[in-house]
Amino acid sequence: MAHQFPGARFVWVDIEDEADLVDPIEVENFPTLLVAVNGQATFFGAIMPQAETLERLVRAQLEPGAVAAVADASVQALAQRLQQYAAA
Repeated sequence: MAHQFPGARFVWVDIEDEADLVDPIEVENFPTLLVAVNGQATFFGAIMPQAETLERLVRAQLEPGAVAAVADASVQALAQRLQQYAAA
């Protein structure tokens, strides 16, 4: 997927190994995806484990004018922590 979206950064986070990073978010369904654009969470939730589903979701979030920000402050904080984590 990273090859299809070279301007995007994909980060795998193991919620058990990185529990301090993810806390206080409770991830109960897998796979769970967080999409952030410019540090702003635009999608957070479980998706079907199919490449086509992921591609459509990422493409929709990257469309100009796509503003489907997640209202949950803890998810927004997680997006910020992940941005810092990925930059390290």
